[in-house]
Amino acid sequence: MLQMKRQNLSKNFRVPAAAQVIITGVLPYAFLAYYPTLRLLDKMKPPPPLSLAAPRTGRAATAVAARVWRRRLISRPGIRS
Repeated sequence: MLQMKRQNLSKNFRVPAAAQVIITGVLPYAFLAYYPTLRLLDKMKPPPPLSLAAPRTGRAATAVAARVWRRRLISRPGIRS
């Protein structure tokens, strides 16, 4: 029953291919290059407070992703052998 619900959810929530390319290919580079580019062009003002939270946010997102990854691995049938 649960497996059927998961399959139905994945069918209903399809992301268009163009959006996948933008989200996984273009957007990360934009975030990665923005502040170094400002620094190289000498247009860097004092950093906004939100940008100072970026390293912590990255670490938190990595920790959450690792936790989800481990949980999903444990729930796989052949992993615990």
